[in-house]
Amino acid sequence: TAVPASEINLKQGVTVIASGTGIYNFPSTPATTSSAASTFIIENIGNANLTVGTISISGTDAASFSVTQAVGSTVAGPTGTTTFTVTFS
Repeated sequence: TAVPASEINLKQGVTVIASGTGIYNFPSTPATTSSAASTFIIENIGNANLTVGTISISGTDAASFSVTQAVGSTVAGPTGTTTFTVTFS
């Protein structure tokens, strides 16, 4: 018998962002303004609940980005979703 497991799938709109290697390019934004918030969708495509911790941004210029909406802590499997938004400023 298979052990239930959660499985995360990250999307921006309908585009799947590959785990560990995917990227998302923000639109060009003038230096003195902020971008529009981009909404990302966390899907749980596994068959057990997915626990989502704190969303963080790392890498070059990480301080120029902010998570503008916190996510719920549990995403039900196998069809649950939650969202978060990121702004570049």
